[in-house]
Amino acid sequence: RGTLFIHFTTDQPGPPPFQMDQMKPDSAGKPVFNLFVQSPRANMWYPCGSFVADERAQSLVDGWKANSMGMGGMIKGQIDRAVAATLFQGESKKAMTQNIVKQYPALKASQRDLRFGYKIEYEGLEESQGKQSIEVITEDMAEGWQDKLRSAFNFGA
Repeated sequence: RGTLFIHFTTDQPGPPPFQMDQMKPDSAGKPVFNLFVQSPRANMWYPCGSFVADERAQSLVDGWKANSMGMGGMIKGQIDRAVAATLFQGESKKAMTQNIVKQYPALKASQRDLRFGYKIEYEGLEESQGKQSIEVITEDMAEGWQDKLRSAFNFGA
């Protein structure tokens, strides 16, 4: 449990939205996870970071890309779970939220209720999976079905 495959730093506020394309990391052909944030009142997503996948993440995305039928849904669930686990573990969410409200002061009032989402940018992904929309991630997505089953029956507390 707890696959950590997206590495990011939260020590500085991100660039304004118009500069996001100029600030994307050099992916060297690997998938790029673009992270977004939204307040519960607005229907607008704000870019708040980009992360390059490591080898494990790339193999998951390659598996999803190659498997539009069959196991593709399960693989996508693993990707969602890993992104959620990375964002919501430890102090990651708190540090990121602090930087987001520095970057986007309008979000300060709703900083406790921010919604997060991501899109994957990767050559050939849209051809196999269709146009990518922002995938909303929640804290409970960080748990696998085994974790949820354990919690439901109070096992392993």
